[in-house]
Amino acid sequence: MDTLEDADVFVLISDGLNDTQEDLVLEMVKSHADSWWHEMPGVWLFTGGGDTFKWSERMKLILSLKGNTYLVFKLPRLGQRQWFGRQRSEALDWLRSNYANANGTEKEESPEEKPEDDEPPF
Repeated sequence: MDTLEDADVFVLISDGLNDTQEDLVLEMVKSHADSWWHEMPGVWLFTGGGDTFKWSERMKLILSLKGNTYLVFKLPRLGQRQWFGRQRSEALDWLRSNYANANGTEKEESPEEKPEDDEPPF
């Protein structure tokens, strides 16, 4: 297995899955990924387990109903990763230790909390 710094990281976004399909996706990811994160409905981040084509082929076996949709993306390598968002702190632990800190840098002992802006950026 690659180190986390070298590992391929993927995001799987799904929509329209029933409970059985959600359970099958969980089992698929647990069986094939080296590590994974699933703290938002329909969104999975995981390391390893093949390329986007292989993950897509696995999803095709689960999603046989019309109305099911999904996307699989391979995410950037370390040093090019960035993310921002709001989530429970413990839900972000996997992202900080397996993907990158919110500012795109490698692991940080205690990420700075940024005050909320009074006005949205749009």
